[in-house]
Amino acid sequence: MANSSAPEFLAGLGLQKMATNPLLGLGAGLGVQAVSNIYSTYDHSQFREKQIQLSNQRDEAHRKMMDRIQSDHIAHLDQMSEAEEKSRECFQAYRDKREKEMAKIKSEFDEQQAKYDKEIDDSIKEHKKKVESIREQLENDLRQNQVIHRRQLESMDENQRKEREALHEKLENAKKEIAKVLDDEYREIDIRMNEYLEEQEKKREEMAMEKNRKEIADAQGENRRVVQQLEEDKRKH
Repeated sequence: MANSSAPEFLAGLGLQKMATNPLLGLGAGLGVQAVSNIYSTYDHSQFREKQIQLSNQRDEAHRKMMDRIQSDHIAHLDQMSEAEEKSRECFQAYRDKREKEMAKIKSEFDEQQAKYDKEIDDSIKEHKKKVESIREQLENDLRQNQVIHRRQLESMDENQRKEREALHEKLENAKKEIAKVLDDEYREIDIRMNEYLEEQEKKREEMAMEKNRKEIADAQGENRRVVQQLEEDKRKH
């Protein structure tokens, strides 16, 4: 390209009129030879090197910009990952805490229920023991009365014996009446004890249901709070 003529060089630059008529572009005193001399001093290798240098600088600037964008993007992703990890850790910590609290509440409830059951069993045993003691005492009294009565009958004459037989019959009727009263008392005790046990069981179930409802409501509220916190963290990042 260094051997090209001045007109070709000017034509290549889009200066066709200067290529065909140098006087129009360079003045009357310059001429074609002067233009040729100027063109011959033009170093195209410097132009190409300058273009290559500018292109390389542009590519380098573009690469640095892309690297910075990528670095910023990676840093942003890392921040989001850290935030998500922190949110998961917070939620896991909350869930572990709730599980411990639930286990503690269940343990306390089981202990209280075992205590109630033991108290009820002890009360039933004590009551049965008292009733049995009363029954044994009455039976002993009746047996003693019967022995005394038989001895008295043996020592009495016929008239007195008849009279005593009537008394003995009354004693037998009284014994039957006492046995009936005791049986009725036992039935009444069993009915009241069953009612008491049913009432206690109902109260325990109501307490358990109330605790469960409260725990579920607390857990739902905490879950909503954690979800809102996660959404806020995501929006921030």
